[in-house]
Amino acid sequence: MRLRGRTTTEAHVNKVAAAALRSTSAANKQDQETQPMTGKTGMQQIDIANLSLPVWRGGSGRPLLFLDGGDGFHRSSQWRTLLAQNWDVHAPKHPGYGGVGFVDHVRGVDELVLLYLEYLEQQDLSDVLLVGASFGGWIAVELAVRSSARLSGIVLVDPLGVKMGETTDRDISDIYSARPDDKQALLYATEAHRFFDYSGFGDAELASIVQDREAEAFYGWKPFFHNPTLDRWLFRVKAPTQFIWGAEDRFVNQAYGRKYADRVPGAKFALIEGAGHYPHVEQPDATYAEVRRFAAQL
Repeated sequence: MRLRGRTTTEAHVNKVAAAALRSTSAANKQDQETQPMTGKTGMQQIDIANLSLPVWRGGSGRPLLFLDGGDGFHRSSQWRTLLAQNWDVHAPKHPGYGGVGFVDHVRGVDELVLLYLEYLEQQDLSDVLLVGASFGGWIAVELAVRSSARLSGIVLVDPLGVKMGETTDRDISDIYSARPDDKQALLYATEAHRFFDYSGFGDAELASIVQDREAEAFYGWKPFFHNPTLDRWLFRVKAPTQFIWGAEDRFVNQAYGRKYADRVPGAKFALIEGAGHYPHVEQPDATYAEVRRFAAQL
């Protein structure tokens, strides 16, 4: 498999991901993925742009599009349920992520942006609150740069996507060279989330999580989790924007986040204590409160 200019084997990616899974041992099952349900809540298959896109749907009210990060759809189940208390939530699984095949015409973030712009149009969604976390935050920023016409506001939770320092500065930590335990320490502030218990997962679920890690590398390998020119187009983000950052994020620290927010016109910045790179996972209630506070002003 070719990862944007560098070749790696699927076996190697799976070996790295499997090692990360084996390193998790503490019992914390609150983030396990909810099973698809009948009715409106649960996974739906949407035929769009010559592919079948799984989309988690739940709740009612104004539409919210949630673009997930790269550490497993299972991690954000509690978060999606919270959002569904107040919004009509649309949460797609990106092509290539667990249970979703790669497709030839989606080879990078640019195509993911086109896919979700098409989704907004196909579903005839307007006045949308766009929420993106980590890798999903990068997609959200690129989407807003292209068009904010259907958006009421944007919430970016520890987004990736830009480079702040000089060429030799590492402002995005290299999670792939870190040992599995060290990688978790870069991403999570709390022990319970660093050592997530996968013992209750079946083989299919574990294979899905390994595929998440493979897809994360595919989309973010080179350039490393950023678009070299995106920072010069941030002036095109036209919708009100709220950044939310984990105070203990060691993957992209809060200094990076504040610089990022400073480059988006009128953007606000909020810090979540006791959280790393995924505050919506580690501190869902506090993160949800910030989203509601921001949305109430729109």
